Amino acid sequence: MNLNSNINKNDLFSQLLELDVDVMMDKIHDILLVSGGDLLSKDNPREDVIDGLNQLIKWFEYNEKYEQCNTIKKIINECLE
Repeated sequence: MNLNSNINKNDLFSQLLELDVDVMMDKIHDILLVSGGDLLSKDNPREDVIDGLNQLIKWFEYNEKYEQCNTIKKIINECLE
């Protein structure tokens, strides 16, 4: 999924809200795989980005989805570099 395409980001968010929570979190993970590096290229405060990613890790850990945790930890490490 390319967030830089002509997809309206509000439509994407609306679609995510209609999904089952597990499916929504998996979709968020998929988006992070494609564009996780873009999180810091915007005017997003680094601390807020890392806090949000840590919340995602907690959710995936709780649901025993450790592969997703590792992916997000890699993104956090990129943010800290």
